[in-house]
Amino acid sequence: MAKVVSIDARVQDIINDIKNGENFIVVDKKGRYKGIISNERLIRYIFNPDTKIEKIYVKIKPLKTLNFLEIGRKMIASNSRVIPVEINGKIELISIWDVLENLLEIERAYFENTLARDVMNPPVIVNEWDDIKKIIAMMKSKGVSRVIVTNREEKAVGIISISDIIRYFLFKKERATKGELEEKEEKLEARSLLRERLIYAKTDDNLYKIVKILSKDRIFAVPVLENEKPVGIVTAKDILVHYLSYVDRRSLPVIVHGTSIDKIDTGIIEKKFKDLYRKFNRVIGDKPRLIVHVKKGEKGEKKGIKRKYFYIINAKIISDKIKIFASESGYDFSSTVRSLFKILEMELEEKKEENKERYYIERLLKDSLEYI
Repeated sequence: MAKVVSIDARVQDIINDIKNGENFIVVDKKGRYKGIISNERLIRYIFNPDTKIEKIYVKIKPLKTLNFLEIGRKMIASNSRVIPVEINGKIELISIWDVLENLLEIERAYFENTLARDVMNPPVIVNEWDDIKKIIAMMKSKGVSRVIVTNREEKAVGIISISDIIRYFLFKKERATKGELEEKEEKLEARSLLRERLIYAKTDDNLYKIVKILSKDRIFAVPVLENEKPVGIVTAKDILVHYLSYVDRRSLPVIVHGTSIDKIDTGIIEKKFKDLYRKFNRVIGDKPRLIVHVKKGEKGEKKGIKRKYFYIINAKIISDKIKIFASESGYDFSSTVRSLFKILEMELEEKKEENKERYYIERLLKDSLEYI
């Protein structure tokens, strides 16, 4: 059950609920619905307790359906882990765990037959003794919100998210206020933030099992391991995006998520993908789909410096033949997309040459066998 907060309230008024992981429905003075604010968003303002809710809530029109496919689409389009739904005049919040749990039963075969290796993205890895400041900088540069932590043997020992870091400093501040911290830490290492139990998946685990793990433990991501070493990461959002791509691949081979972009920018990506497929269709194979994640931030926030948008764009092409990744960043969206597709083109050129070499070797072997 979601909490309700007035648009006139401040973050400090709901601080305990934020720490407990609550999401909120925002209403005006007359109790009329205005929007929502997720715990994930609220946690980022916890050190600015005077921030008004009206400044940070998100306007999302409630869906009047319990069609979880439609709710999932709205979730990706809004880049939100919770979506408001109005049923019989009452508004509730549906979480990404709710969506995935319901889709499990609707599309059980898909979730049982799709494996972690089909969905996982390359992991961003840090060492357990790395300083948190270094990790935060790495998260910003890579455009990710979580990293996998390894020990000296390069074995996974945990996972850290931006929210974990914020919560750590919040509770540390509370302990200091109570006089429980006696000495100042000069360096905060990654291992200080790890949970006691490592929750993970293996490459051949199916999505049915992984969704059950995410839902049961109320977490948003698991590292994917082989011989205890990280080879990927799977998030609840990755699973939802992959499923929607599976449903739409005939009519909509391109899925763009993350920071919302307009139809013109989406059209640029779709055209680039069509041109790329036209050139490399034999390499890519049948039923191709492109999954793109866009993250937009601001740089130059100091006084007197003009703010500039900075884009980090990650792309993944999946088909019956290949699965390739690419990432690019820059200040101009169009030029960043062009650079991204040049990287994808180079990857496909390499695949093309590999295919040629394989063909010549197979042909040579076949010809030689005819003379034995």
